Amino acid sequence: MVESLQHCKLGIREKITCKEKFIMVDGIPATFDICQEIVKPGGYIANVGVHGKPVEFHIEKLWISNITLTTGLVNTSTTPMLLKTVTSKKLQPEQLITHRFTFDQFLEAYDVFKQAAENEAMKVIISNE
Repeated sequence: MVESLQHCKLGIREKITCKEKFIMVDGIPATFDICQEIVKPGGYIANVGVHGKPVEFHIEKLWISNITLTTGLVNTSTTPMLLKTVTSKKLQPEQLITHRFTFDQFLEAYDVFKQAAENEAMKVIISNE
Protein backbone atom coordinates (compact mmCIF):
# COMPACT_ATOMS: atom_id res chain seq x y z
CA MET A 1 0.00 0.00 0.00
CA VAL A 2 2.85 2.40 0.78
CA GLU A 3 4.27 1.82 -2.71
CA SER A 4 0.92 2.56 -4.38
CA LEU A 5 0.50 5.71 -2.25
CA GLN A 6 3.94 6.91 -3.35
CA HIS A 7 3.02 6.18 -6.98
CA CYS A 8 -0.21 8.16 -6.53
CA LYS A 9 1.66 11.14 -5.06
CA LEU A 10 4.13 11.14 -7.95
CA GLY A 11 1.31 10.90 -10.49
CA ILE A 12 -0.52 13.85 -8.95
CA ARG A 13 2.64 15.94 -8.70
CA GLU A 14 3.47 15.33 -12.38
CA LYS A 15 0.04 16.65 -13.42
CA ILE A 16 0.37 19.89 -11.46
CA THR A 17 1.80 22.70 -13.57
CA CYS A 18 3.13 26.01 -12.34
CA LYS A 19 -0.25 27.62 -13.04
CA GLU A 20 -2.20 25.07 -11.01
CA LYS A 21 -1.20 26.04 -7.50
CA PHE A 22 -4.32 25.36 -5.45
CA ILE A 23 -4.75 22.25 -3.38
CA MET A 24 -7.79 21.75 -1.21
CA VAL A 25 -7.47 19.88 2.04
CA ASP A 26 -10.43 17.98 3.46
CA GLY A 27 -9.56 17.85 7.15
CA ILE A 28 -8.02 14.38 7.10
CA PRO A 29 -4.41 14.36 8.42
CA ALA A 30 -3.19 11.97 5.70
CA THR A 31 -4.53 14.29 2.98
CA PHE A 32 -2.76 17.27 4.52
CA ASP A 33 0.46 15.22 4.48
CA ILE A 34 -0.04 14.38 0.79
CA CYS A 35 -0.62 18.05 -0.03
CA GLN A 36 2.63 18.99 1.67
CA GLU A 37 4.49 16.36 -0.35
CA ILE A 38 3.08 17.29 -3.77
CA VAL A 39 2.90 21.09 -3.58
CA LYS A 40 5.37 22.67 -5.94
CA PRO A 41 7.57 25.70 -5.16
CA GLY A 42 5.45 28.84 -5.13
CA GLY A 43 2.32 26.72 -4.71
CA TYR A 44 -0.67 27.11 -2.45
CA ILE A 45 -2.30 24.81 0.07
CA ALA A 46 -5.80 26.05 0.79
CA ASN A 47 -6.81 24.32 4.01
CA VAL A 48 -10.58 24.58 4.18
CA GLY A 49 -11.18 21.28 5.94
CA VAL A 50 -12.39 20.95 9.49
CA HIS A 51 -9.69 19.16 11.42
CA GLY A 52 -10.71 17.01 14.37
CA LYS A 53 -7.11 16.02 15.09
CA PRO A 54 -3.76 17.80 15.12
CA VAL A 55 -1.68 17.66 11.94
CA GLU A 56 2.04 18.12 11.35
CA PHE A 57 3.21 21.04 9.25
CA HIS A 58 6.59 20.15 7.76
CA ILE A 59 8.17 23.58 7.76
CA GLU A 60 11.61 21.94 7.75
CA LYS A 61 10.89 20.77 4.17
CA LEU A 62 8.64 23.57 2.88
CA TRP A 63 10.39 26.75 4.05
CA ILE A 64 12.61 26.84 0.98
CA SER A 65 9.69 26.38 -1.44
CA ASN A 66 7.99 29.71 -0.73
CA ILE A 67 4.55 28.11 -0.49
CA THR A 68 1.43 29.82 0.78
CA LEU A 69 -0.80 28.08 3.33
CA THR A 70 -4.22 29.59 3.90
CA THR A 71 -6.83 28.47 6.39
CA GLY A 72 -10.43 29.29 7.08
CA LEU A 73 -13.87 28.77 5.75
CA VAL A 74 -14.58 29.12 2.07
CA ASN A 75 -15.43 32.69 1.16
CA THR A 76 -17.18 33.91 -1.93
CA SER A 77 -14.27 35.96 -3.26
CA THR A 78 -12.90 32.86 -5.03
CA THR A 79 -16.23 31.67 -6.44
CA PRO A 80 -15.71 33.17 -9.95
CA MET A 81 -12.32 31.46 -10.22
CA LEU A 82 -13.80 28.17 -8.99
CA LEU A 83 -16.66 28.33 -11.50
CA LYS A 84 -14.24 29.09 -14.33
CA THR A 85 -12.08 26.13 -13.31
CA VAL A 86 -15.10 23.81 -13.25
CA THR A 87 -16.54 25.02 -16.58
CA SER A 88 -13.14 24.65 -18.28
CA LYS A 89 -13.03 21.03 -17.02
CA LYS A 90 -9.72 21.61 -15.19
CA LEU A 91 -11.55 20.66 -12.04
CA GLN A 92 -14.08 17.85 -12.17
CA PRO A 93 -15.94 18.04 -8.87
CA GLU A 94 -17.90 14.86 -9.51
CA GLN A 95 -14.66 12.99 -8.79
CA LEU A 96 -14.71 14.41 -5.26
CA ILE A 97 -18.26 13.26 -4.43
CA THR A 98 -18.12 10.15 -2.28
CA HIS A 99 -21.69 10.01 -0.96
CA ARG A 100 -25.10 11.05 -2.31
CA PHE A 101 -28.31 11.43 -0.33
CA THR A 102 -31.81 12.70 -0.90
CA PHE A 103 -33.23 15.45 1.28
CA ASP A 104 -35.26 12.96 3.32
CA GLN A 105 -31.94 11.25 4.23
CA PHE A 106 -30.51 14.48 5.63
CA LEU A 107 -29.81 13.12 9.13
CA GLU A 108 -28.05 10.07 7.71
CA ALA A 109 -25.97 12.35 5.47
CA TYR A 110 -25.04 14.49 8.46
CA ASP A 111 -23.92 11.41 10.40
CA VAL A 112 -21.78 10.24 7.48
CA PHE A 113 -20.11 13.65 7.18
CA LYS A 114 -19.72 13.97 10.94
CA GLN A 115 -17.70 10.73 10.88
CA ALA A 116 -15.98 11.57 7.58
CA ALA A 117 -12.75 9.67 8.24
CA GLU A 118 -14.52 6.48 9.25
CA ASN A 119 -16.87 6.70 6.25
CA GLU A 120 -14.19 7.88 3.82
CA ALA A 121 -16.45 10.82 3.01
CA MET A 122 -14.87 13.66 1.08
CA LYS A 123 -17.89 15.48 -0.33
CA VAL A 124 -21.48 14.65 0.54
CA ILE A 125 -24.24 15.74 -1.82
CA ILE A 126 -27.84 16.18 -0.66
CA SER A 127 -30.33 16.55 -3.49
CA ASN A 128 -33.90 17.74 -3.33
CA GLU A 129 -35.26 14.88 -5.42
